[in-house]
Amino acid sequence: MQKPKAWMHSNGLDEQTCCGIGHDDPTLTPANKCRHGACVEVPAHFAAGGQLDTHVPQGGRYALFPYAALF
Repeated sequence: MQKPKAWMHSNGLDEQTCCGIGHDDPTLTPANKCRHGACVEVPAHFAAGGQLDTHVPQGGRYALFPYAALF
C-alpha cells in the first residue's frame, strides 16, 4: 500500500476517498486467483497516465462497508 499512497501524495490526492473492488467471489475462486482493484476518487478534470486509468462506475446499487488493514 506504500506505493499507491506515495502516488496519491505526489498527485495531491492525500485526502481523497479510497476503496477496493473485489472482482471474484472468494467462496468460488481460490485465494491466490482472486483479483482486486485499488481505487481513489479523483476530480473530474484529472488526467491519468502511466500504468493508471480512470473509470466511472456504472449506476446501480453497491454495498459499502468500512475496512481497515495493516500493510
